[in-house]
Amino acid sequence: MANGNNWTSPNHLGVIGFTVQFVTEDHAIMEFVREYGIASKIGYFMMDNASNMNTMIDKVSDDLEREFDVFYDPLQHRLRCFGHIINLAVMEFLIGKRPRTIESYHGPSEDEIEQWRTRGAIGKFTGLSDGLRLRRDNDTRWNSWYNMVEWVLRPKIRQAITVFCSEEPALQEDALHPCDWIVLAEIHKFLEPFHDATIANESWKKSISDVLPTMDYLLHHIEAARNTTDIPHLATMMETAWAKLADYYELTEDSPVYSAATVLNPSLKWTYRTEDEQVGIKIRDWKTLDSAI
Repeated sequence: MANGNNWTSPNHLGVIGFTVQFVTEDHAIMEFVREYGIASKIGYFMMDNASNMNTMIDKVSDDLEREFDVFYDPLQHRLRCFGHIINLAVMEFLIGKRPRTIESYHGPSEDEIEQWRTRGAIGKFTGLSDGLRLRRDNDTRWNSWYNMVEWVLRPKIRQAITVFCSEEPALQEDALHPCDWIVLAEIHKFLEPFHDATIANESWKKSISDVLPTMDYLLHHIEAARNTTDIPHLATMMETAWAKLADYYELTEDSPVYSAATVLNPSLKWTYRTEDEQVGIKIRDWKTLDSAI
């Protein structure tokens, strides 16, 4: 297994390398299971959301049944890295497409959104960050977009960028106008809860019982932001983030451990069930908790 909070490192490197253990062709995990005699005691796998993770746990399930006659439900025991889920929702907001399932908001078309992303505040800012070697986003650092926007909104940095762009003809197309700075400020405000949620749910001190309440908080935050923004393109982008997060919210129903952990949290207990039913997504089946407790 691999663990680390490399995305919080102060350097600006975009490459992270580390060693992991996984199911190899020589069945490394099964060798470990045989050696320690734990075929009937295997619990949950916490993994990211890549499809090959499903392939891995399916293979473990098949091997356990074939060799030890142990039934191991891969769907119920497949947990998802919450920090990765948050990052996926943020990236859907920034670069994703408008979901087909959302019909309540008739805003800009996908072509208009794409054009705005290309030449709007985000597109211009990306061009500047490349050309001026500003702080940049990268795939190996969660919340890098938030940190990048937060940094550029600092008064001295903003002033320096404005002056430099006004004096450099090659940067005129990417020059940020007052309306662009307003948009960046709203994007920063929108992304802040995602950053805080990532920080709050990392490290060994946090529990899986915090996942559902945090998801609910972020879903409500997105809804509130979409209802209050007066920038149509941002409203549509917020819808894409909501749809992505809602998809993963429903996937938590595959594993009763999420609901069980929430109910067993002394600060939440069964009162959370009432709040859960107000989220606006498919109501989870709380009656299945017996299989997890």
